[in-house]
Amino acid sequence: MKHWGLVFFVVLLVQKQGIFLPVEADDGFISTKGVQFMLNGSPFYANGFNAYWLMYFATDPSMRNKVSSVFQEARDHGLTLARTWAFNDAQDRALQYSPGSYNEQTFQTVLTRRNTITGVAYKDEPTIMAWELMNEPRCTSDPSGGTIQAWITEMASYLKSIDGNHLLEAGLEGFYGQSSSQKQQYNPNFQIGTDFIANNQIPGIDFATVHSYPDQWLPSSDSESQESFLNNG
Repeated sequence: MKHWGLVFFVVLLVQKQGIFLPVEADDGFISTKGVQFMLNGSPFYANGFNAYWLMYFATDPSMRNKVSSVFQEARDHGLTLARTWAFNDAQDRALQYSPGSYNEQTFQTVLTRRNTITGVAYKDEPTIMAWELMNEPRCTSDPSGGTIQAWITEMASYLKSIDGNHLLEAGLEGFYGQSSSQKQQYNPNFQIGTDFIANNQIPGIDFATVHSYPDQWLPSSDSESQESFLNNG
């Protein structure tokens, strides 16, 4: 698991459980209607996979063929969606080049960059389904959740001011906070400063996902207990 930093993830169309808010989009972009994803006026059902490492491999000429291979295999198996990191935190291509120090130019370029092959800016690219603000944000120094709530509020507004075409989600693990205190009993026995309900009700957040690791959160438990934890959540 990776934590913190103003980073993006991208959900790509290859041609979780959530709270949904109505979002309209021009033809070709995924939108929401109630609890349903929509594409060009019809319900859209995703069958996807997580491949966070695509950018790592794409920047390495010796590994680049693996990116093409995984998309070919996904297409062969009928998969239509891939979730991947839209940043790199390793070595010379890092967005966070040292602890607490970020390459701001790279962050600002993600949404507005124009694809050199198609000529289409990322913010206008219909094969991008959605952006995720951060992978599993945590702020243990503020267990009240106020810091992350304020950050998501600011960043969601900023991103939507640049890109009104794409859906946006926060990228939370799914821990309950003070807005739903009766459900906090279902959290693992630690506080990470997020509030799944409040964070996903922020204007600009269009749908919710859960990143769940019961084997890590409940390391001494058996598979039955881990399944029960997921069902209770």
